[in-house]
Amino acid sequence: MLLVLSVVFSGVAAGFGLRRDGAATLHFDGLYWSLTGSDPTRGVRAARAMVALDFQSLMLVRLSEPGRAARWVWLEQRAMPERWRDVRRAVYSRAPAAEPAGDPWRATAPADAP
Repeated sequence: MLLVLSVVFSGVAAGFGLRRDGAATLHFDGLYWSLTGSDPTRGVRAARAMVALDFQSLMLVRLSEPGRAARWVWLEQRAMPERWRDVRRAVYSRAPAAEPAGDPWRATAPADAP
């Protein structure tokens, strides 16, 4: 009975927490993710995204911003189905390197190659 009550209580608490947070808008500028919503103090400005769970039409994503606690966000396909594939590609894409890969003029074949 104690186990059942704790599961029910946890579900109710999580439901109230989700209601309080409400919906937010996720943006990606090609390098960083930002999250804006009704409460600007809880927003995320320059975060990296990492997929924790992927159920194809529902994803749990961790947004980590330097100097702040990580923020966990559920992304749903039904929120914006026409952009779902774009979001999936973006969260799985590799972040650009801080340093260039090398000098473009040195990216050719060696001089001794035929």
